[in-house]
Formats: sequence, structure tokens, C-alpha cells
Amino acid sequence: MGPGAEIGHDVAVIDLVLHMYSRAPTRKRLAELWAKYTEDSETERKSKGFELVRVHHQTLTRMFCDDPDGDFLDIDDIRCVWEEFVDALRDASAKAGDPRPKDTSTSYADVEQPALQRSPSFARLVENLSSEASGASTSGTPTIDLVSRHGMILGVGCSSRDNSARGGSEYFRRMQAEKGKMDGAALMDQLQKKGLTRNLSGTFDADAAK
Repeated sequence: MGPGAEIGHDVAVIDLVLHMYSRAPTRKRLAELWAKYTEDSETERKSKGFELVRVHHQTLTRMFCDDPDGDFLDIDDIRCVWEEFVDALRDASAKAGDPRPKDTSTSYADVEQPALQRSPSFARLVENLSSEASGASTSGTPTIDLVSRHGMILGVGCSSRDNSARGGSEYFRRMQAEKGKMDGAALMDQLQKKGLTRNLSGTFDADAAK
């Protein structure tokens, strides 16, 4: 199954990624395909202008590899970082004259399709994901949940630290709401147990004493 047949119409790349991540039998295979992409895209990611791509790629790598059982990460964790990664890849791989999507768009196609067309290594990853999904389409296998139909969480050109085109990052608002339920002393105790100390700036550093 080639990427051009399904991807960008009914099924987006994020649908394939989440389909494989959310199921134990295919989560390990997703990590393997990502490792192959990491190898294929090494030269590209070292290029000038790909600094943000490298940052988000590294985060996704940790996500896919450090949570093999899917116990700690929510689907929205993957979605947010995936959106930032593909958005950065679309921008970094753009050439002079390439059209820019509308800043208010929440369509996955607006970030995934340009990246797929501009980056051969990303196109190979999509083809591998598509082949894996079609090969797993046997009786008893859950159908692909088309989360892309609900649109992006962050929106085109937005990061998890910005307001999204929908009026704010839904996922990160929920995170902050949950944190608000914890009193300050309990939060600091939790951070110290993790070996983190809070700076006056609000950022966190590893505790040098630990």
C-alpha cells in the first residue's frame, strides 16, 4: 500500500501512528519503524534549519522507546509532539516559493502532506506505516480510529507553549487544571523525589546534589 493511495484523504499519518501505538502487538513495531526512519533521516536532520525537527524527533524517540507498554503516555501526548514534529519538518524542508498553509488551519493534511512530498525519508516512513496497517487488517483487528477528523490539537504553526488556533491547547489546559488540584508543598515534594529543583524563572533543573 503506497502512501498516495490512502494518506491525505480519509486516513492521515497520525491515524496510523496512534493505531500502532495504542495496541500492544504493534507498539514495538512502531518503535522499530521509527528507528529505521531515524537512520534514514540522519543526514537531513543535521542540515541547517532542522534544529526544531531534531528537538521534536528526539522527544518522539523517547516516547516510543521509553514506554513500551503504553502505561504512562496518553494518546494526546503523542498527538501534541507529533504535530510539532511534522509542522517543524514541513517548515524546515520548504523551498522558496512553497505555499504556506493558513495559520488558523487545524488540518493534519496541511502539515503532513507537504512534509511527505518534500522529505523522501518521511515518505518512506509513511509507506512503511501504511504497509504495516494494511498487513494487520485481519479479522478481529480493530479498525483505524480516524482521530485526524477531529483536527489538530495545536493547529498549524503552534507549539505546545502557545495558544492554538482553537483558542488554546486543550490537552495542556487539562494538564494545568490537574496540577492546580495539588497544593504547592505537595508539588515541591513530588519534584524533589524526581531529583528536580525549581528555579526562580519557573524552569526546572536536575538536582545537582542527587
